Amino acid sequence: MKNIYLKVRWLFVVILLFSVVAPQYAFGGPRRYPYALILTPAHSGSLSRTNGINNHNMMIGEAELADRTSHATIWGRHGKRDLGTLGGFWSSAYAINEKGDIVGWANVPGGDIFRGKHAFLWSKGTMLDLGTLGSDVSVAWGVNDNGVVVGESEDAQGIRWGFLWQDGKMFNLGGWLNPDGMLQANDINNQGIVVGVSWSYVLEKRIATKRDVNGTFIPLPDLDGIETESGAFAINDRGRIAGQSKGHAVIWENGQVQLIENRFQDGSIAFGINNFGEVVGLGGADFGLNQGWVWNDERGNRLLNKLIAPNSGFWIDNAQDINDNHQIAGNGYYQN
Repeated sequence: MKNIYLKVRWLFVVILLFSVVAPQYAFGGPRRYPYALILTPAHSGSLSRTNGINNHNMMIGEAELADRTSHATIWGRHGKRDLGTLGGFWSSAYAINEKGDIVGWANVPGGDIFRGKHAFLWSKGTMLDLGTLGSDVSVAWGVNDNGVVVGESEDAQGIRWGFLWQDGKMFNLGGWLNPDGMLQANDINNQGIVVGVSWSYVLEKRIATKRDVNGTFIPLPDLDGIETESGAFAINDRGRIAGQSKGHAVIWENGQVQLIENRFQDGSIAFGINNFGEVVGLGGADFGLNQGWVWNDERGNRLLNKLIAPNSGFWIDNAQDINDNHQIAGNGYYQN
């Protein structure tokens, strides 16, 4: 049986008595429901969120403390671990590689969730400050197995650009001298191909872009053939890319774009992809009721809430990542 790993978002408005977090446990229904839920707790607070999972079933995100701040956290076979900060109060983890290296952002002294936040690389128990492109803000979104990190940072003028960090140095993937470069670098595979978002000065739109191993920036086609209103958020080692175009979840492969989810009135977005090409994300409907989903070549798109036991009482709000064991990291909440 596959697992969907979830962080619990307690509904305080409805369930006021849930002021403590339940221990980690799994539950599921009959075998006709192919996924079991494994709920992972916060620290001393009640809220938590997952953003990624690797093939060793190590999951990362953030978890709330008693003072209502949140710290980057890893969950694994030995329980959870608070990754700490860079001297401030807040931090969050966004990606993990197969070596257990983790990236995200963390406050420096005096920082908050908006300013004074630096990209970090956590490795072997140590959190390294990756710096910025000249301001006090940077965020790391992805890391490959070679320890190369990508993300975004503001420069000294307050303009955000994508960055690549390698061997102790942060390189600007955008900048005024590189108009084809990236505003945001979201992921990098083990071949060194980067995907993200660029700005088209001709079309005046944000467009999905990849940077190949030679450093060339290549715009990805939109659903209607015009590179507009799109973003690339994840890439696997075979070069398949997942993201969004025209408000709907898509994949790009061999220079072609393919729609993979269009049932939601408020659109959909793909966040994660594994090396089998399976994709996960979320779709939005009326009244803000989001749903997580999983897509593959054989079965198409399936709603995760239909793949878990209906008596669980749990609603899967979104799916963030999927590993090569077909395990999904996502977020949700109890409905009662």
